[in-house]
Amino acid sequence: MNIVYGKLDGFSNSAKNFINDWYSHVTPDNLHICDGTQAEKKMLIAKLLENNTLVKLNKYYECYLARTNPLDVARVANKTFMCTSNKKSSMTIGKEGCKETIGQWADAKETRITLKKYFKGCMKGRTMYVIPYCMGALGSPIAKAGIEITDSAYVVVSMGIMTIMGDCVLPYLKESFVKSVHSVGLPLPLNANAKEIDNSWPCNP
Repeated sequence: MNIVYGKLDGFSNSAKNFINDWYSHVTPDNLHICDGTQAEKKMLIAKLLENNTLVKLNKYYECYLARTNPLDVARVANKTFMCTSNKKSSMTIGKEGCKETIGQWADAKETRITLKKYFKGCMKGRTMYVIPYCMGALGSPIAKAGIEITDSAYVVVSMGIMTIMGDCVLPYLKESFVKSVHSVGLPLPLNANAKEIDNSWPCNP
């Protein structure tokens, strides 16, 4: 592992196994273990500014503009699935032959196999970020602690806004935790007719 920032000390064995497994599968050049510090946040924002992913709005304190790719939206209904071992546990089942209008179901085990194929080698040439995070107050019985793996510095900064993230979460990452994996989906082999990639917002929706 080529760890360029942070360290794996303090992660549970289960968390380390999760990180090692995906590191080997997505084959990034570098590994960044997020600690959630202000210094890390400033470093990542500086990188995003340099890549033109963010534009600083000088008249507002710590405010930035992100011009996303219109193709890369938060959610596309026909590509969103609820994956469980039992369809009845996640959604109402209508009459046979009727298509669900508020969601789609897929078998969890089959989906994991399919997604692993898509993710193979997807972070080559990039940095893999490991984000320990918690949704809700630390120590709350209803809080959910997890790890998100991504190759997007923008996602790391956003998770720092939306969640509690960093070293403070490590004591709450037990053997069972929420496991999340995300990738921008690039680089990809390009053919002669491929459009130029917008490096300020790489995506492959």
